[in-house]
Amino acid sequence: MQRSDADGLWTKAALREAIDRREVADWKATRYETFRRTMTDADAPYPCYFAAKAEEEGLLRYTFPGAPDDPDARSRLANALETYLTGYESIGPVSSLVVLFEPPAEEQAPETYKRQF
Repeated sequence: MQRSDADGLWTKAALREAIDRREVADWKATRYETFRRTMTDADAPYPCYFAAKAEEEGLLRYTFPGAPDDPDARSRLANALETYLTGYESIGPVSSLVVLFEPPAEEQAPETYKRQF
C-alpha cells in the first residue's frame, strides 16, 4: 500500500521520499520528523516496543487530514481510516494508523480541542 492522493495514506518510504523532495507542506514534514524522533530516541525510548519497531520497519501508515478545526479534515480522516481498515491486515503483524494534524495558528484552550474531538 503505497501513498495515494486518493486515499490519503502514506507509507514511511513514500513519505520520506516526498519529504526529501520537498513535495509535502512544511508542517507535514515537521510533524512526521517530530513523531519519528519520539519513536526512535535512544536516550528516551518510546514506551511501546511494538510501536517503535513498527515505525522502524515501515509498518505504520500516516495521514495528514489538516487542521482539527477544518470541517473537511474530519471527512478526510474518516476516508483515510476507512481505507486503512480495509487493508491493514496485509501490512504486517503490527500496524497502526498515525494521524498528524496541522498545528493551529495559535494555541487553543483544552476545551476547544475537546469540542473538536
